[in-house]
Amino acid sequence: MSREEFLQSMLYVTTAVSNTTEYAAHATYLLAVSEKDKSIAQEGLVDVPKVMKGIASVYDTCVSVVMDPEQAPEEKKVLEKHMEELLRDLDDGVQKTKDQQMKQMLQACRQTLDTSAKTFYAVVHQKKSTDIIRSSALLLSRRVTVVSSRVERAALAPVAGPLAQDTQALCDDVLKHSTALLTSTQDLIKEVKQTPEQSEVRWSAFSKRKEVLAAFDALLKSIKSNGQDASILEADAEEGQNKSYVEIQSETAFKWLHKPMTKSDVKAKGQEAVKNLIEVGRKMSEDLSGADKEDMRHLVEETEQLLTHCSKKYDQEQYSLLMERIRELRKAIERAAVVRVVEDFMDAEEPLQDLDILADAADEKTRQFLLERKIAELLAQLGRVSRTARFIADTGTGGARVHQELRTCSEQTELLAPMLVKAAQERIHKPDDKAVIENYKALLAQFTESLSKVRDLCDQSVEPMAFVQAAGDTMQRMREDSTSDGDPMKCALTSTAITKLANRVIHVGLSSSTARADPELQRALGEAQQQLSAATPAPDTRASKMPDWKDTTAKVLALLYRDM
Repeated sequence: MSREEFLQSMLYVTTAVSNTTEYAAHATYLLAVSEKDKSIAQEGLVDVPKVMKGIASVYDTCVSVVMDPEQAPEEKKVLEKHMEELLRDLDDGVQKTKDQQMKQMLQACRQTLDTSAKTFYAVVHQKKSTDIIRSSALLLSRRVTVVSSRVERAALAPVAGPLAQDTQALCDDVLKHSTALLTSTQDLIKEVKQTPEQSEVRWSAFSKRKEVLAAFDALLKSIKSNGQDASILEADAEEGQNKSYVEIQSETAFKWLHKPMTKSDVKAKGQEAVKNLIEVGRKMSEDLSGADKEDMRHLVEETEQLLTHCSKKYDQEQYSLLMERIRELRKAIERAAVVRVVEDFMDAEEPLQDLDILADAADEKTRQFLLERKIAELLAQLGRVSRTARFIADTGTGGARVHQELRTCSEQTELLAPMLVKAAQERIHKPDDKAVIENYKALLAQFTESLSKVRDLCDQSVEPMAFVQAAGDTMQRMREDSTSDGDPMKCALTSTAITKLANRVIHVGLSSSTARADPELQRALGEAQQQLSAATPAPDTRASKMPDWKDTTAKVLALLYRDM
């Protein structure tokens, strides 16, 4: 786009960010004032600015009649419209105001205005003299002024008192994400200012745009999740169907923790939900290693201890700590799940690789030994993939339909595995039997296709930006490990693995809602896919003929971090 068009779109972005952070501040206020009475946020506040605007419109019409009584019949029509809206707003204020004194004041104001307006309508309808019409309009304007003064001085907006620790945490979370959005937008503006002026400008040239989009999305999610945690917002049916098992368990737990004195069944379900989260976290920790395993284990143990304490007696501080640990545990589970999706499917496309070469080996014992090792590798890989698929069905965000399809495909893959193993054994024992060879190839193709479908469903069931980040970290680590080894064969394999993972990232990006709503991002990702294909050597290229793997992986990483 031209620089002028770009600057105009930049103005739209900054305006949207400004409006969004203003709404976020209002959401924080509603969280605070609704601590003791949820209906304040659910029903809404008295719209004082709207009431004042209606009063001003009625007053201006009265002034017009006072200045020119001859226009009273026409102005009466305008006044009836403005007065109808004002009375409706005052009725709305009476319904929403909790303070009885305020209710009475608003009711009195409504009665005064309604009576005076009807008197004016009667005077105009009876075609009284201009002096009487002017006097009636003047009286109405004076009463409008009195009402305006009363409404303006009235404390119609509730004031939040000292907040409980858990409510303060909800408010702080929204403010934190709002601040992050402002900061990332400021960084984007700085980046734009530092860029030399060009006739053509593309959004993809600015890396900070991704931070703005991520911060915007995070703020919206924060407002929604914290509103639901505070029992102010309720998820609609369609949204509920797209929630993961972990998300549902978290919300069930919060229903209990936000209302400790609630019904016994809600309490029991909440405690059971926390136990379910602990169990998922414990299972997840079994496949972790190092510091990640220790962190998850410690988080699970601490959550379990807090649950035991909170189940015995009410302690506001302990309840707040438990809610904080549940949030941390959920994030840790979801983060670990994304990493597993990235890493456990790295070799999923090549089960029983080189088996045809193995079948031609002369020594039978060697063939049998290598076959058993290949089968063991296949079953170990299938075990990892199946466990990951089950975890993603519990933690992913693909929705009930995708999760059910994931379970079905995973079960189908597990059923195909024994058949493939048997076909592989026959392939080795009968290397020249064409029927055996064709059967093996057909089962291998089915197994590979089923495994790839499980991988694609897992990729689609995790948050796109989290997937991109985890994949980028994995590719960078693989590249650094290969650099330290200096093995040409391993370097070539690393380059191939990174390229395949990069293709997965681009596929996830193109399937994301962000890309579907952004034609320019779609175009950029399409170009990245083409450049990636051009940089990828043919499958039968020998390791010695591979392009410099460091150049290839550097190009891949540069493409992804530029366009995602």
